[in-house]
Amino acid sequence: MNKLPPAWTASPAPPTLVVVGQDRIEVLGTNVSTAEELVKLLFEQKIERIDLQVESSIDYERVGKVIYSVARSGVLIA
Repeated sequence: MNKLPPAWTASPAPPTLVVVGQDRIEVLGTNVSTAEELVKLLFEQKIERIDLQVESSIDYERVGKVIYSVARSGVLIA
């Protein structure tokens, strides 16, 4: 009888925190202004999963733009 080796799965890296503010988006200590700049930075840093934290004074349209851009880029939002 052939025995298969146990299936080892690596735990995914924890999501990277992204803070969305009214005038800035912060990730890994770097501030960017737009959702497009955020997506570019995520790809440069090879970030595959993020966790969004939204400041309380932000409008929903800005949050929506960030979510939409990140989702279209293929980066997962935890």
